[in-house]
Amino acid sequence: MAYATADELAVLLGRGDDPFSEAETTKANLLLAIATGDMDRELGQSLTLSESTAELDGTGTPVLLLPRWPVTAVASVSVIDDLDEAAEDLVADTDYRWSRYGKLRRLRSCWPCIERAVEVTYTAGWDPIPDDIKGMCLRLAQAGWSNFAGAESERLGDWSVKWHVPGMNLSTSDLATLGFYRART
Repeated sequence: MAYATADELAVLLGRGDDPFSEAETTKANLLLAIATGDMDRELGQSLTLSESTAELDGTGTPVLLLPRWPVTAVASVSVIDDLDEAAEDLVADTDYRWSRYGKLRRLRSCWPCIERAVEVTYTAGWDPIPDDIKGMCLRLAQAGWSNFAGAESERLGDWSVKWHVPGMNLSTSDLATLGFYRART
């Protein structure tokens, strides 16, 4: 799901009371999906609120970091404490606690130092999408809308066109903003 809507892009483009045609809506949705995909690739995660299941390596410490955040719910946690045993389902607030920032703390014990020892099903993401992220998505889509082919200049006498990479690129400032939302690995 894109971080902004075609209607929001229409407003940004100054369309006002002139709604997008079906073809323009398709183009807008494509540009917004491309922008969202570029942002997600840089972040290493989607910011859309959704449920995920993560298989984590144990660290031998009481705290694990979930890759996606902010965490809004933890549905289940299971752990293998010994390679010869089956996974054990843990109980919230008895065996573990979690924080909005993606910390999963094991109570009265440590996570085993075993690869893929912990399986967590949790809900993480933003709802609504933060304004700075929505604005960045809209700005990228707007750049693609107005100059998707990437023409930098054009001359009519002895016709000439100068091309460059289309404007749908994350700036240094964008990358700094995205750093706050980056997935933890």
